[in-house]
Amino acid sequence: MPYICIIIKHYVMKYFNDCQNLDEAKNLFKTLVFKLHPDTSGYDSQQDFIVMHAEFKKLAKSLKFKTGKDQDQDFDEENFYDVLRKFDGLDGVIIEVIGTHIWLSNTKYHQKTQIMAIRILNYKSAIWAGKKKAFWIRPEDYVTTSRKEQSLETLKNVHGCKSFTAKKGKYLAA
Repeated sequence: MPYICIIIKHYVMKYFNDCQNLDEAKNLFKTLVFKLHPDTSGYDSQQDFIVMHAEFKKLAKSLKFKTGKDQDQDFDEENFYDVLRKFDGLDGVIIEVIGTHIWLSNTKYHQKTQIMAIRILNYKSAIWAGKKKAFWIRPEDYVTTSRKEQSLETLKNVHGCKSFTAKKGKYLAA
């Protein structure tokens, strides 16, 4: 496959220069969301995050319908970004994306109402998992295939995990 240099209207991209197709760009976008999100970066990364998000939107628009793959047309970067924004302001809560499920641990009782009010498209409302001492948000179409209890550590090892800790007062500009 020939190398594609990505220049959009004479603008050289800072984050997506090495992406040769939309799949690579989507994977890098997902990684960068966790790396540059102000709650996870360890520094005031809001401006870097906004620049990265704008670059991806421009790139995705230019490549989105050129691949012929149905899943490329269905990927919605705005929805992925909006899901993470729903956890802004949950001070000290550990947010873990394990497979397609979202786990919220280290929660305080006063955060229960805010957590229960979180609505994510195609996901059920948060459920308290007492044995794991965490809230659980799962896809609407999820069907349990096993009644066997599994620890969060086991689930992380099997399905992979991205985690970060929410910080008080960190909100992203739209």
